[in-house]
Amino acid sequence: MIGAIWNGVAGIWQQEKGINVESNNLSNSSTVGHKKDQISFSDVLYTQAGFGKGVQTHTISKTFTQGQIVGTGVGIDVAMEGKGFFIVKNRQDDSIYYTRAGNLVQAKDGFLVTQDDYKIQGLVPQSKLTTSTNPADMMFTDEYTKSMISSNINNSNGTIYNINAKTTDYIKSSKDDDFLRKGDGYKTSQSKINDIEALQNDYIEKLNKFLMDQNGANIPSVSQKSQIDFSSNLSSLQATDNILSITIDNKTYSVKFDVNSSINEEEMQKLYDSLDANGKAKYNLVDPNSIKSQADIDNMPINTPQEILDKAEAQALRDNQINNYINSNSMINAMKDLSDKISSKEGMSASVKDGTLVIDTLFAGSSFKLSDIKLNDTNFNSTNLQDAVKGSGLAMIDSARDALKNAVERADAKFLQITNVLEYGNLGVIGENDINVRLDALGISDKSTAEVSISNDGFVFVKSEGHSFLVGRLSTAGFRNEQGLEPMGGNLYQKSKYSGEPFNADTMNKIIGGSLERANVDYGTTLTQLMVYQKAFEASSKSITTSDEFLQTAIEMKR
Repeated sequence: MIGAIWNGVAGIWQQEKGINVESNNLSNSSTVGHKKDQISFSDVLYTQAGFGKGVQTHTISKTFTQGQIVGTGVGIDVAMEGKGFFIVKNRQDDSIYYTRAGNLVQAKDGFLVTQDDYKIQGLVPQSKLTTSTNPADMMFTDEYTKSMISSNINNSNGTIYNINAKTTDYIKSSKDDDFLRKGDGYKTSQSKINDIEALQNDYIEKLNKFLMDQNGANIPSVSQKSQIDFSSNLSSLQATDNILSITIDNKTYSVKFDVNSSINEEEMQKLYDSLDANGKAKYNLVDPNSIKSQADIDNMPINTPQEILDKAEAQALRDNQINNYINSNSMINAMKDLSDKISSKEGMSASVKDGTLVIDTLFAGSSFKLSDIKLNDTNFNSTNLQDAVKGSGLAMIDSARDALKNAVERADAKFLQITNVLEYGNLGVIGENDINVRLDALGISDKSTAEVSISNDGFVFVKSEGHSFLVGRLSTAGFRNEQGLEPMGGNLYQKSKYSGEPFNADTMNKIIGGSLERANVDYGTTLTQLMVYQKAFEASSKSITTSDEFLQTAIEMKR
């Protein structure tokens, strides 16, 4: 009878523990990421042909089943579907803990932290690549007002390239080229602006193309460059109404010109300065300053046969040098006018610097079709100085970027691109880096406030002025025996000798941004279990009172 009383007491005590466990589960039913406790019992001290000595608690363990994931719309909230834990670090002693609670906040110093100010851990970009007009410019400031691109390239090798490019105000800075540049890629202010906008679209198109197919080798893009030589037909020029024309991609460019029969020293010097060494040699043009003046020739003595011969040779040389300028001047100027018309087309450029008409495109890797090349009724053929190579891989992207950068600089503006590179493909490593979301602290922008969001694959982005900057990626850890983790309160767990060492669990789960994981408490099961423990408690109480009555009867029988 005494044993029965002790058995009843043991039952009351253990069933109370069960009630406490389920009550704790219910009280945490709204706790983010909470994992319910589960209690199990075992009997005590059985002997052969004997009876038990009551009940005892066998285990109280966590049940790490998946909780319901609910959307919150808060960009900094994050949930985990599947196995694993977020990794957090104590600010005081740098000790590492693990949690399923993803209701993160941004601390005053810019770090992503839990509600209890534990720093969330993960990977941060391993390198920051900067392409800029001014090497001293390493971050975006208020000077960079024009947005060019904000994109991510996530390749199949576990590397993400976060590309952001801006420029200064090229619309305000753009101006017409100096008049002396006519015939050498001459651009008006509006043409330069048109070039930038066209090359911006081309850059975006190349990025999208790469995203669709990342298997190509890294081959830089090369643009077509073609040449047309009209110098062989100078003798057939008409005195008036000559027409020089060319069709490029079904668009015809033409100029009408007359042939001048004379030229002054200023015009000769201007023509001479407009050509490079090859162009001067093609038309046999010498430095006008080296041409003997007519006055000097007229003043040459003619007293002897040799002096007469010298004067005649000097006159013939001067006449030939002047005629070379007269014969080429009208043709070269006509080619300059045609070149300027071609250069006015967005993405195109032409030059007569070398005495021929050289046409190329500013679009990296692009080609164009030349047809109907005519000087009056004479047809001409073009020669490719450079064939187009479309390019592929990241080298193709770099070529498109450089083309845009050059166009921006032609408009007297500055270009700045920052590319954050984050490698996350090594599954043998767990990222344990603090993630800072303040762009000024990271040297990306002078803006300290921005909107933080976490993507569905765990990448942390900071959005500012239409740009999305990659600052990190959340890491997850798994354990051989989750039940062996030591609960530390505050939704935190710590590894133990029973849990084993943590390992990278990124392939075992899916991170969902803008959501939270609810507690995995099932109300029906928990309430049912509470009633079971209540009835067991009452039954154990009844065994105590019954045993007490038996004992009381036995005592009275002795009396």
